[in-house]
This record gives sequence, structure tokens and C-alpha cells, in this order.
Amino acid sequence: MLCSRCGKREGEFKVGGRLLCAVCAREEVLARAKSILHQAGVIGWRAPVEVVVPKGWEALKDVTALAVKRSCQKCEMSIEVKALEVTDPLDAVWALIVESRKSGKPVVAPFTSEFFSALSIYSIVRRIHDYLVFSPPVYSYGSSKVVSPLSSTTLAELRSFGEFKLEFSDGLFAEVFSWLTSYFETSQEQARAYWKSYEVLNRLAKSRCRVCGALLKEGSDLCRRCSAL
Repeated sequence: MLCSRCGKREGEFKVGGRLLCAVCAREEVLARAKSILHQAGVIGWRAPVEVVVPKGWEALKDVTALAVKRSCQKCEMSIEVKALEVTDPLDAVWALIVESRKSGKPVVAPFTSEFFSALSIYSIVRRIHDYLVFSPPVYSYGSSKVVSPLSSTTLAELRSFGEFKLEFSDGLFAEVFSWLTSYFETSQEQARAYWKSYEVLNRLAKSRCRVCGALLKEGSDLCRRCSAL
């Protein structure tokens, strides 16, 4: 069956419900990422861009950096890729927010759609609601901004770039993430449906950490992570 976009090459990959060839599949994913990066204000002439990759997400560092580079090939942006040595997903979110605050510029993360759904379920099950409002594709709070250009894309939709195996040391998060990856493979339209819930959660957020935006009990000023800085 021919690619539904170009009509020239064989369709191999399903992206956004359409069967696309490898070339068109990659272009579709990169176009999504470009839109998010421009929306976030990351792109600019010789702009310094910091791609920060938490432990477990190393397999996606190259495609994330490529998405940034391809978003403006004439911009000659300076792209720095940094590793983040934390294993707890909530600690990773906090570290990304603090990194952006310290550097004074947006931080680009490699998170796909599965991450945000998994983080929500993980947080609810563990009853730790700190970052239930860590919303895709751009989380902005105070002077920090974390941008996830792949947040509108699933791992299945990334297959035109290769097979990516992500491993997490937190057993519960790994289990939830694996289940969602399997579910979204055949239900790609559901991968972005949960985004609407963040609008409700943001309205319910009464008290938040003044540094990172973590949800707090009313009357508190800093979360436990920021208070330890």
C-alpha cells in the first residue's frame, strides 16, 4: 500500500492514523516537534539550546537533538546534550525544572506521549501529586521552562527513526510505561487525549512551590525538594 502522504513510496509506519513511508513518517514527527519548539520560543539565530536527558531516556537523545536542529537548519543553534543522573521520575521532573531555572533558558526533554500519561498514573497510585500539573508540551513556571518536542508523538510513531528501548529502574513506572506503550501502539489517537485533564488540574492547584511549581498543601511555600536546596 502506498504512502498516504506522498503516494510514491510504500507505506510502512502508522503516524497520526495514516500509513506513511519512512521519509514522510520522519517528516511528520519533525514537523510536530518544530511546531512545539517554535511555540516554546526555543528557536533563534545561534540560540543556545540545552537538551537534558534523564537516566532511562538515553536512547532518544539523538532524535531529540535532531528535532531541535531540523526545526531551523539555518539558525546555527548551539545544541548541548546533558545527562541527568536521577532514576525516580518525579526527581527527574524536578531536576529539569531547576536546571532551567539555573540556566535561565528553556530545557528540552526527550519525553514522548507515554511519559506524561505514565507520570499521571504513577503519581496517583503512589499518592504523590507534586507534578500532576507537569503538562505537555511546554511546562512553564516562574523563570523555568521545560519543553518536550516529542510529547505529541508515541514510541510507535517514532519507529521510522529506529527501535528505541527505554529502561527504568523504578519498577512501578516501568510497568505503567510498558502498558501504555502497548496500548498507544494501536490507539494513537488516545495518546494525546489526556492533555485536556491538565486544564482541570491547573484550576484545582491552590498552592504551589514558588521555585518549581510542585503542588503543595495550602499554606506551604516550598516543596520538600526545593526546601533542601
